Amino acid sequence: MLLTRRSEDATPSAEKEKAYNKEIISVHLHFFITFANKLSIMITFHRISSIADNYFNTMAMLYKSAFPPEQRRSMGELEQEIMTSERFHSCALLAKNEFVGFFNYWQFDTFYFVEHFAINTELRGKKLGSQTLKLFIDSIDFPVLIEVDMPTTAIAARRIKFYEKEGFHIVSNDYAQPPYRPLELMLPMLLMTNNEQFVSKHFDYLKETVYKEVYHYETSINQRST
Repeated sequence: MLLTRRSEDATPSAEKEKAYNKEIISVHLHFFITFANKLSIMITFHRISSIADNYFNTMAMLYKSAFPPEQRRSMGELEQEIMTSERFHSCALLAKNEFVGFFNYWQFDTFYFVEHFAINTELRGKKLGSQTLKLFIDSIDFPVLIEVDMPTTAIAARRIKFYEKEGFHIVSNDYAQPPYRPLELMLPMLLMTNNEQFVSKHFDYLKETVYKEVYHYETSINQRST
């Protein structure tokens, strides 16, 4: 009878253990499904070709809040580039048809220049920026240039680390961002690229192209062109 009692006592314990294990498995399964769903969010690039585009105003608000005045165009100049420049691409970043950020870049014959790139504040830290950059690089055949602030603040240092994790390197040549507006000063910055050899070999050409086409800045006369 003693053995029978032990066997009977053990049965509920075993059942409880099985139920507990099922609960643990259920929790883990829920976690992995949730995690997989997050990973399945795909970014799409929607080119804004008109200020009448549904995403223009949302992009413009983030554009103004993400960058200080000396590092961005006026709204009038941005609208002009969108409407008239074939090389300039202003793209709303969409995830499940929801606006999550924007990606503005220039397409040249031998390289791409990323002028501005930002993810919605509340969505940062969810790998959307990394996914965006990887999608962009995988879709093109030429090197990419990006401007970054000097690492004088924690935010600037983190931004450089972000690009380094994505395979970018700091260009050793001195560089300064031309002013977006007349009478403003040159802004010392760094260039980063995913192809150091190409940039090192063609730096002067790349710099002149960015100055002239992106900033409309003529280095020969040291002023913005009109």
